[in-house]
Amino acid sequence: MGIPRALLLLLLHVAVVVVLPPLPVSSADLYALVYKGCSNQSFPGGAVPPTIAALSSTLSSQSTSAKFYKTSSSSSASSTSVFGLFQCRGDLSGSDCAACVSRAMSSWSEVCGASVAARVQLTGCLALYEISGFPQVSGTQMLFKTCGTGGGGGTDFEMRRDTAFAQMEANVGGGNGGFYATSYQQVYAMAQCEGDLSSADCGQCVTQAVQHVEVECGGAPSGQVYLEKCYISYSYYPHGIPHGGGIGGQQTAKTVAIVLGGAVGLGFVVICLLFARSLVKKKDGELVESHGTRSTISSIGYSICSYHCFLFWIIDGHARSNWTKGIGACGSCGRSKNLCLIWLVIKDGSNSLTSSCPAVC
Repeated sequence: MGIPRALLLLLLHVAVVVVLPPLPVSSADLYALVYKGCSNQSFPGGAVPPTIAALSSTLSSQSTSAKFYKTSSSSSASSTSVFGLFQCRGDLSGSDCAACVSRAMSSWSEVCGASVAARVQLTGCLALYEISGFPQVSGTQMLFKTCGTGGGGGTDFEMRRDTAFAQMEANVGGGNGGFYATSYQQVYAMAQCEGDLSSADCGQCVTQAVQHVEVECGGAPSGQVYLEKCYISYSYYPHGIPHGGGIGGQQTAKTVAIVLGGAVGLGFVVICLLFARSLVKKKDGELVESHGTRSTISSIGYSICSYHCFLFWIIDGHARSNWTKGIGACGSCGRSKNLCLIWLVIKDGSNSLTSSCPAVC
């Protein structure tokens, strides 16, 4: 007995659902250049010494396992000793941190040439080097700031932003490598201190950054302030804060994609096992056909339709940041109508969607 054509169509549809890969999560924003700082002085002869390459290699080797690392490099062939460090944002994965640091270090020569000191701040990380004896500045000196355009979220916007800042200032020194993110209503705020700062120094630096951003950005809907040893940023989201808060939500999106992929794969395996089981049933040496096969197909179709709708409920409801409760749930089932239609055709020959379609939402 061959496989019924209707069942083949049904299984083909499920296979298409399973093999579609999850949407890729772009990390391009992590590598966006925020600002650069270059010394006016260059290495003799206008050439970067080998110690810079040695420093880059050491920093790169540490970036997969640490969010912050500093070291120095020197050689007998050169009297120049070079100090360097990297600082990744605390919510980055090891692979994202390593990729960001690599991109930042490769930008040293691109943006600063053969300068004796270079500082490159990307959205996701900082990487810098400077020769021994390079002039130092205060850890709370402002290096860069940027403010959004337009107004904030109404008359109480600054109150909400200041509440988020207060939470951030109170908790930023509590561990997690000097990283802290928080939100209050529609305002998301985060801070990152350099990894070797004490809790007290980190808190003081962040407080200075908050004071700068309040003065520099006023009621702007977003702002970033970078000091020598720390930086802060805030954003106002009138329609709700994205799940995970801005770029940090990429990790959550990756996790959701992995979980959904596993769930779809498991469901497909179960469906295949049910189908295989129906094929091995025999009666007097003959495979049971007719009503038995139709009943099995109907049951499988019902399960697939329900499962398909359930997956779209997860995607539209739980993996979407601004989900309106009660709207996304039943609306998602509309995407499963094609499966429900196949199920009804197999079940009783119906060619229209009625209330018989599984009401799993």
